Amino acid sequence: MNFPDFSPDKLKLYYQQINLVELTANQLIKDFEWSNLTVEFPENSENPYNDLSQQVVPLVDLMIQQNSHKLLNLLYKIDVNEHQFIKILDEFTGLKLAEELTHLIIEREFKKVLIKEYFKKQQNP
Repeated sequence: MNFPDFSPDKLKLYYQQINLVELTANQLIKDFEWSNLTVEFPENSENPYNDLSQQVVPLVDLMIQQNSHKLLNLLYKIDVNEHQFIKILDEFTGLKLAEELTHLIIEREFKKVLIKEYFKKQQNP
């Protein structure tokens, strides 16, 4: 297995792989629980990535409106790229801001999962 390709087109293909979406959901669940927020994996879904995203957007929007410190702590814990975060803050407002931040969060969680899977396969070929 080659190191994961993080290009946007390749990431879209990963988003369609149910096992990777489930692992990403598990990572999201763990990180959001740290902030006392609940996310559940959308089982029996035709598009689990979108369903997962739709769950996270309202949580992010709530944190934007009511507890930005909590949001910043979560973004730090997840290790979201600071430059991408600042760019999104500069470009978007309202619900679109929450949607873009959600995409950034899920994308980062996906990348972590892909890297873990890569190294797991390297150890157990």
